[in-house]
Amino acid sequence: MSRASIFDLLHQRQRPPEPVEETTSARSDYDADRLRLLDGVALTASGFVGAGTVPEAQSPTLSPALHGPDGFRLLVHRVADAMPVREPRLGRLEAKASRLHELVQTIVIEALMMLEALPEEVISDLRPLPR
Repeated sequence: MSRASIFDLLHQRQRPPEPVEETTSARSDYDADRLRLLDGVALTASGFVGAGTVPEAQSPTLSPALHGPDGFRLLVHRVADAMPVREPRLGRLEAKASRLHELVQTIVIEALMMLEALPEEVISDLRPLPR
C-alpha cells in the first residue's frame, strides 16, 4: 500500500474553473443619447488646443526657477499663453502652486469661453450663472 504524494492530492482538490462573466461594453454611468461633445480644450506641452487651433510643437527648456531634489534645473514645457495671476495669498506658497493656479485659471477661462460661444437654445442642462 503506497501513500499518495502531495501532487496527487492537489490534483484531486483542484476545482474546475468557474465561468467568467462577460463584461458589457456599454457604460451605465451616463445616458449616451444625451451626451454630445461640442468642443473641447486641452493643455498640452506646446500650449492650448481648442477652438480648432493647434499650437506649434515646442521643445523643453531648462527652468530658471524649478529645481529637482538633486539641485539640478528641471526641463519644462513653457505654456506661453497662460493667464497671469495676481493673487497675494499665493505669494506665501511655492512657485509650483502659483504656476498650477495660472494653468487651472487659464483652462477654466477657455472652458467658459467655449460655453459662451454656444447658442442659448442648445444649452438644456446648463444654467447661466447669476450675475
